[in-house]
Amino acid sequence: MSSLLRSSRRWRACDMPEFQLPPSDRAAAIVPTLRLVARLQAMGIVDGENVRSGYRSAEANHCAGGSSRSRHVLNNALDFDLADGRRVDALCEFWRVQGQSLDMGLGFYTPTKIHLDTAGYRTWGKDYRRGTSLCLSVAPQSEARTSRTRTP
Repeated sequence: MSSLLRSSRRWRACDMPEFQLPPSDRAAAIVPTLRLVARLQAMGIVDGENVRSGYRSAEANHCAGGSSRSRHVLNNALDFDLADGRRVDALCEFWRVQGQSLDMGLGFYTPTKIHLDTAGYRTWGKDYRRGTSLCLSVAPQSEARTSRTRTP
């Protein structure tokens, strides 16, 4: 539970409390995202104990470098650390197949630092642009292997 209430990776640098509760009128907004996380956790893609950022006040979001339209402020986003970059293919495949029906937003700060929300089907990479998302910029490993083994 404590990791779900962590405000930001940068809470110390921002001189903010490590944990923040969302306003009561936004508390339920996280439920669809938690359902998404439960599915991803059951598949072994994310670990709920590796949440690094959940709800952020506007002040904490600004200090953390979050977008002015950050879903963290609305309490329907979580940032995670993945155990390693090997889960990217499975995460991207899930996003491609099921993401639209779940309104899944998937951002990559690095291959192991990600953002998940349920505020619309979209993806982005480290520069916050769609084209740099690891789900779009690199072919899944299985496709890459298949293309290398084909003969002309």
